[in-house]
Amino acid sequence: MRKPLYVFIGCVMVTAGFFLAVTWQLPSSDEVSTLIGPRLWPLMVLVLMLVFSVLLLIQTRRKAREDVGEESGPSTSDTSAEQPGLWCALEVYRHWLLWALVIAYTVGMEAIGFLPATVIFTLLATLVLGARHLRSIVLTTLAGALMVAVVFESLLNIPLP
Repeated sequence: MRKPLYVFIGCVMVTAGFFLAVTWQLPSSDEVSTLIGPRLWPLMVLVLMLVFSVLLLIQTRRKAREDVGEESGPSTSDTSAEQPGLWCALEVYRHWLLWALVIAYTVGMEAIGFLPATVIFTLLATLVLGARHLRSIVLTTLAGALMVAVVFESLLNIPLP
């Protein structure tokens, strides 16, 4: 049952490693007029992706060893059976949906602009991650878009595309 999780962890590690190598080609803060260079943010995100994927791999391996050591009957704590069909399917494929959303977000920035793509991405990611109350969805979407605009425009002095 953990095979898909191992495949996902491997995909994240390979992708983060590839883009980490590409990120080193971006200019640093010494080469641009902004406070920090365009290399810093992707570098931090990619390093964190690698660290968290390694931690997830370790946690998954540890849990697999614990499960092998335990001799128990079928689990009665399966909460996915209690949810309706669409949400159950969404929960099972959540990591792949998030991966697809990140790719669509990246492509969408070119097509519709950075801020509209950020709003749409934040809204859909909030739904995929499990928010069900309209107020929390709207607040998360607005806060995400506002934070992106404030951080890039005001704090980092990087104009949004």
